[in-house]
This record gives sequence, structure tokens and C-alpha cells, in this order.
Amino acid sequence: NETPISRYGSRVGLPPGLREEILSYCNNVGMIDLFRKLLEDPLDSDENKVFDMNGDQWNANRPPTSTWQSNMHWVEPYDEATNQNFLKVLGRGGFDIIP
Repeated sequence: NETPISRYGSRVGLPPGLREEILSYCNNVGMIDLFRKLLEDPLDSDENKVFDMNGDQWNANRPPTSTWQSNMHWVEPYDEATNQNFLKVLGRGGFDIIP
């Protein structure tokens, strides 16, 4: 599932179903709504905030605007239980299969 694009680089495709599995999870827990909220009402510079997404805890972080002149945010599992739940989502989508 790899396409060479240059002498030193390749494009690696996603396993079939992974995109749909991640999108389904994001829709079911309200993550898409969180993404929209962060675009419309960004966190303050260098702010972290934990969001409860149907029992899973997700941390959103906005880097210091003195370093990054953008409203980009990082969103990551906040705790081990959420990390494990998201790893299961990736597994259902075939991300853990090595061809």
C-alpha cells in the first residue's frame, strides 16, 4: 500500500476502513463539534483544556502564539483509558495490521 513519489520518499495509504472508523468515532463522541468549537473560539495562547467526550477525556492544547502565529490546536488523549479506547478504534480500522 505504498507509492514511491521520489527517490527518497513514498506515499503510504491508509488501511481500508481506517478513515471511516476514525470519522465514526469522532462523530459519535462529539469530536467534530469540538474541532469546530476550537476553530470558532480558540483557546488562549499556551492554554490546555480537558474535554469530556462521552466518558473519554481529551486534552486540547494551543501552543504559545509567541512561537507559532496560528490558532492551531493539538488534541490528544488525556488519560490512559482514553488512549486505550482510541487504540481500539485504530485496531478496528486495521491500523495494527502489518501487510
